[in-house]
Amino acid sequence: MRKPLTGNLSNFVKLRKLRKNDLKMLRFWRNANRKFFFNKDVVSPKMQINWYYDRYLKNPNDTIYIVLYKNVPVGTLAMIKHDNGELEIGRVMLGEKKYARKGIMGKALELLLKLYEENNTDMKRFFLEVIRTNKSAIEFYEKHGFKQIEEKADEIVMTKDI
Repeated sequence: MRKPLTGNLSNFVKLRKLRKNDLKMLRFWRNANRKFFFNKDVVSPKMQINWYYDRYLKNPNDTIYIVLYKNVPVGTLAMIKHDNGELEIGRVMLGEKKYARKGIMGKALELLLKLYEENNTDMKRFFLEVIRTNKSAIEFYEKHGFKQIEEKADEIVMTKDI
């Protein structure tokens, strides 16, 4: 088991919004981790460019963040605002596996939740969907205050009140 990093991770973990020049890295990470996504198809460069311009940039309620550790991109998190007062967490992905189980993604999730809690007082709760067999992800979310509220055929829905 890998040991968590020592020291105050708050000084080293940052979030920044996705940029166009992140797409190649994002596609590589996504394809390498596709078994953890509901859509397991390999994403081609053309598919990604179409998604980026035709869907992502046109949806102001969907924001992907690159997780940085000491200014090095290591993963992603996303937040999608819904009209019903819920904030959906998605695209949680550790792209650089050498940083696994070091506390970096946990700190990044805490930063993301705090950012949206402080700036979205009209929102009611966070939710996410996770593949039922992804036990490590379920444990990760439970560690950060999420509760399982629904089980579907292939997924579990988890929430955290704001």
